[in-house]
Amino acid sequence: MSFHRVVMTQTIPSIGQTYQNVVFFSNPDGGLSPQQIAAELQANFMPKIQGFQSNFLGWQFLHIYDADNHTVPVYIHPLNNSGGLASVGYIYPTLCYKISVQSTLGGRRGRGRFFVAGGRSDWMTASGITQSAATNGGIMVQDLMSRYSFTGSSPLKWVLYHRDPEGGSTSHVVSAILRPFMGMQRRRNYGVGI
Repeated sequence: MSFHRVVMTQTIPSIGQTYQNVVFFSNPDGGLSPQQIAAELQANFMPKIQGFQSNFLGWQFLHIYDADNHTVPVYIHPLNNSGGLASVGYIYPTLCYKISVQSTLGGRRGRGRFFVAGGRSDWMTASGITQSAATNGGIMVQDLMSRYSFTGSSPLKWVLYHRDPEGGSTSHVVSAILRPFMGMQRRRNYGVGI
């Protein structure tokens, strides 16, 4: 089994804002090449997220790292500014939809989050998200889990990575939820995440 660190880079070119998400996937039989991993995520992971994004935002690259073997060169998959799907604007550049995930581990160590940048403004309110966002968010996370959970249809499995004194370990993501409130992008170095 191998696992991969995937850095998803997006921008809002009009303001020069860059966003990155870091997601880990196990590749249980090691059967998918980095190119196949990128194609799988572009076809089945990205479109679910893009439905929540303004078309002002564009996806730039998927960086696929072999997290087991740091000597393997990173594979960079261009996305050519593939945009969000909503023909509406965004409210504020750092205001994001927030997806929380839970893995097979209990406690804080078994939880993670994923921020959806460039969130479409028509599904946001001053106090959180609209009913349309909540309904569609439930469908989106269920679709992602149906595809990428341990029993999902994809050969890739969504995992959380845990740093250990011995190196690191992973646990399978078993649930996801779109939070009813917005999150703010946290400032980090590129390649670390938001």
